[in-house]
Amino acid sequence: MTAADAVARLLARDDAVFPRARLGWLDAPARPAPCVDSPPRCDRALLLGMGGSSLAAQVYVQWGLAPRALRLRVLDSVAPSAIRKETDAFDPARTLVVGVSKSGTTAETLALLAHFAPRVPADHLLAVTDPGTPLEARARAAGWRLASSEPNIGGRYSALATAGLLPATLMGLPVGAVLEGAREEAARFASEGERSAAARLAKRLASARVVALDAPHLSALAWWAEQLVAESTGKLGRGVLPIVGDTPEGAPRELLDPGDSPALGAIFFRWEAAVALCGALLGVNPFDEPDVDAGKRATRAVLGGESPDVAAWDDAPTNASLAALLEGDDATTACLLVYAAPTAPRARLLAATQRRLRARTGLPVTWGFGPRYLHSTGQFHKGGPPGGRFLVVLVDEGPDLPIPGAPYSFGALFEAQARGDCATLAARGRRVLGVRVRADALAQLLARL
Repeated sequence: MTAADAVARLLARDDAVFPRARLGWLDAPARPAPCVDSPPRCDRALLLGMGGSSLAAQVYVQWGLAPRALRLRVLDSVAPSAIRKETDAFDPARTLVVGVSKSGTTAETLALLAHFAPRVPADHLLAVTDPGTPLEARARAAGWRLASSEPNIGGRYSALATAGLLPATLMGLPVGAVLEGAREEAARFASEGERSAAARLAKRLASARVVALDAPHLSALAWWAEQLVAESTGKLGRGVLPIVGDTPEGAPRELLDPGDSPALGAIFFRWEAAVALCGALLGVNPFDEPDVDAGKRATRAVLGGESPDVAAWDDAPTNASLAALLEGDDATTACLLVYAAPTAPRARLLAATQRRLRARTGLPVTWGFGPRYLHSTGQFHKGGPPGGRFLVVLVDEGPDLPIPGAPYSFGALFEAQARGDCATLAARGRRVLGVRVRADALAQLLARL
C-alpha cells in the first residue's frame, strides 16, 4: 500500500484497512472541550490511571501552564512504596480523586480506587470511563462524579478527547488553544494528503523501524509517543521500535518540541494520524493490541496460585547468566523492565544503564517501569519483531498494602504482573531473565550487565 492510499482510506474510514477501528479521534479536535465541576474545597487532584489514561495527563502536568485551577498529580503504579508516598501526602478535604479507565476494568486503576475512595467523600471522586462499563455503574451507585469518555476512541488515541483533556481542564490549562492547533493540523492533513506532515512522518517511521524520540523541553511527550508507536505497530512480528533517551547510531531522530499550546495540539494530532498510517503501511491494525491480554491472563493465573515459567526466573543470577542474556547474533534490542516505584533517581539510573549498554553492545536499549510498560511497550515486546532481550527486575518495595475488597495485596499484584509478564515473554520465544532484588541492590545488579 502506498502512503497516498493509506491517507485516502484513513480519511474514508475504510474498514477493510482499519478493521473494527475506533476512528473518533479524527473528529476529536472539532468537539468542545470537556468540562466537569470540581468540589469547591479542592485545590488539588490525584489522577489514577494507566497507559493511555495517564500518559497524556503526564504531558499536561509537565506542560504546567498557569493559571491552575487544581494542582494535579498522576499515580500510575501499584508499587506499595509509591502508594504509601501518595497516601502520606494525601489531604482528603482538598483533593479530587480522578479514576480514569476507558474499559472500566483496568486492574491497577480499580485497585487504586479501592485504596483511595474510602478516604474521601463521594463528591470528591470522579470516574472517567466509557458508557456502560462496570466503573460507570459503580460511580453511579456510589454517587461519584462521572465524565463519559468516547467509546469510539481508544485509550492511546485520547490525548485530544475526554480522557486526555479532562485533566488539563481541571488544571485550568488553555485547552481551547490546544484544540485549535489540533484543528488546524487536521485540516492540513485532510487537504494536503500524502504531502502532509503526518504522511511524511508515517513514511519515515515505516521505513526506519527504529526511531529515537526526543522531547528536550517536555520529556513526558516522548513517553506518550513511545506508547502510541509501540502499542500501535508492534504486532504480527512487525513494528517500529521507539526509543526514549539514548539515540542508537544511525537511527532517525524525531523532535517533539512544542513552543506553545496550539503547537502541542498539532503534535498530538500529527502523531496520531502518522502512527495510524504507519500501521497501514506495515500491514497491521494500529487500533488493536492482540498480545496485551496474554500478560493479563498470566497475571491472573499467578494470583490464582498457578506457578509461572520458573526457568525464566532466577533470584541469584550469575555474571555468566546476565552476560548470556545479551549474547547472540540474533539479538535486536535489549529491554530493562523494572518493577519499582517510578522515582527520579531510578529513572536516572536506568537512563545511565541504557547509555552504557548501548555503547557496549551496539544494540538499541529501552527501559520502562512496571507495570506501566505493560500498557505501553508491552504489546511490542510480545508481538513485535523477534530478537529482543528482556531483563525483568522485581524490586522489593518494603511493607505491603492490602487492596480493600480484594483477595490479594498490592505487593501480590505487583509481583504477579512481573512474573506473569516474564512467563509470557518466555512462552513467546523471547529470551528473558526475571530477577528479584532488594531496593538497595538494584544499582549493583544493573552494574553487572
